[in-house]
Amino acid sequence: MTLSSTTNTVSYNGDGSTTAFPLTYAFFGTGTSAEIEVIEVTIATGAEVTKTNGTDYTVTGGEGTTGTVTAATAPAATVKWVINRTTTQTQETDYVENDPFPAESHEQALDRLTMISQEQERALGRTTQLPDGYTGNFDPTLPTSFTANGSLVVNSGGDGWSIGPTTTEIITYATNASNSASAASSSASAASSSASAASSSASAASASASAAATSASAAEAAAASITPGASVGLVIALS
Repeated sequence: MTLSSTTNTVSYNGDGSTTAFPLTYAFFGTGTSAEIEVIEVTIATGAEVTKTNGTDYTVTGGEGTTGTVTAATAPAATVKWVINRTTTQTQETDYVENDPFPAESHEQALDRLTMISQEQERALGRTTQLPDGYTGNFDPTLPTSFTANGSLVVNSGGDGWSIGPTTTEIITYATNASNSASAASSSASAASSSASAASSSASAASASASAAATSASAAEAAAASITPGASVGLVIALS
């Protein structure tokens, strides 16, 4: 056969009634020896469960052609089935010296190698990789020492990975930062209140000063109206 398509995975959302799921790609094996895997994914959480061939589903077709996966129980609407081709990575074609060229088995071996290559390409496409145009010195090798619940961070040199704080430490840092922000907000509010009080006191002091200035002016005017040397009489009214 020939492989004119690179497709090697399909997925179907469950609906509680559909049980037959066509495989649009060719695969080797059939029945319980079919070289595929079925993964049930819970749509809401992403949790995965690998289903068992012969128990959870059956397979027809294959042996170099397309086929069908039939579920024993229709998947619910809350899940989806992802069906991947998983070609066995073996080479069983044997060439006997002086025998006629085994064109059919030779082509099958080439098909198997191509399928394996396609599946590895799918796996590599899901990995974290540096861009093809990257020319820096970042080393993507993971650290060899891991901490439970630890995080993976870029190291201080910016040229590789290192183990960062744990999730518990991150939560603690975030909580402390939140508490500090709340305290700062409270201090700012208190300072604002103090500033308002100071402003009110200053306004009151200004008003008192104005009143004192007015009284002083009145006293000065009264003093100016008294003729120098004039006597001041005291009149007492008797009844």
